Formats: sequence, structure tokens, C-alpha cells
Amino acid sequence: MEKKRFIIPILSILFGILIFTLSLISYSNKQYVESERLSSKKLYFGEKLLPNHIFYPFLMVVDKALISISTGESRVFLRIRMAQDRMISAKKLLEKDEEYLALSTLTKSQKYLILASNELFSQEDFSDETANALYVSLKDNTENLIKIEKMFKKLPTSPIADLIVESQTLLVIIENKIR
Repeated sequence: MEKKRFIIPILSILFGILIFTLSLISYSNKQYVESERLSSKKLYFGEKLLPNHIFYPFLMVVDKALISISTGESRVFLRIRMAQDRMISAKKLLEKDEEYLALSTLTKSQKYLILASNELFSQEDFSDETANALYVSLKDNTENLIKIEKMFKKLPTSPIADLIVESQTLLVIIENKIR
């Protein structure tokens, strides 16, 4: 009689541990499948290379090499071009419902312009033409960020909101410097 009294609670505890373990495994598999889908690369032709393309890392190597060999204002213009390219890529990724990658690409786009601003104004002899080009680019990119932020349906957009605030502050600073 005493053995039955201990067997039922022990079996109940083991059953609870089994259910808990299975739910953890199920949840982790779901997370793994989602992350696998996010990181899966595709091969396609006839379209713009987006961050989900197999050869995109090679394009990034070329971009980093170009940045490392460029100097001064040419580096600022290169970063402006790269920011615009990232903005276009982010829009296309959103059209393909790849929000995670689009968010990452959007933040990189704005960060290129922030880096270009820091680099330009660390120089004492920057040209008005370069400063104006940077201002216009940053303003356009920030306006695009505001529009695109509303297009996200699954992800929280707090990183975008933070970048918008930082960029608007930077716009005021640049505007004061170029006057």
C-alpha cells in the first residue's frame, strides 16, 4: 500500500518534467526554424542584389575596401551613395515581407550617413558642396525612415525611432555648421 502512495506522486513529477522538457524542445525548434529562415540566403538573377542574396557578402567586402582606400570628401560621398543603396534595398526587402533584414538594412543606411557626418565635420576644411549634399541626403533618408517605420507589421520599430531622433538632431547641427 505504501509503495502505491509514492509511485503516483513520482510518476506525476516525471510526467510534469517530461511535458516541460518537450515544450522547451518544441519552442527552441520553432525559434531555430525562424532564425534559419531569416539567415537563409537565396540565389536569384536579374534583380538588385539584396542582403538575402548569396553573393551579398562579397559586395560588402568591395564596399569596405572602397571605404578603406577613399579619403576625405570622396569617402563622405561614398558613404552617402551606400546609404542610399541600403535605403532602396530595405524598401525592397519590406516588399518581400522580410522585416528582420529590412530593419537591419535600414539602420545601416542611416548609420552610414551619421558616420559621414562625423567624418566630414572632423575635418576643418570641408567644402560647402559636400556639407550641403550630406544635409540633403540625411534629410531625405530621415524622411524615408519616418515613412517606412509605419510599414513594419511584425517588429517593434524602436531602433528606427531612435535613429530618427538622432538624425533630426544631427540635421540641426549640420544646418548650423553650413550657414
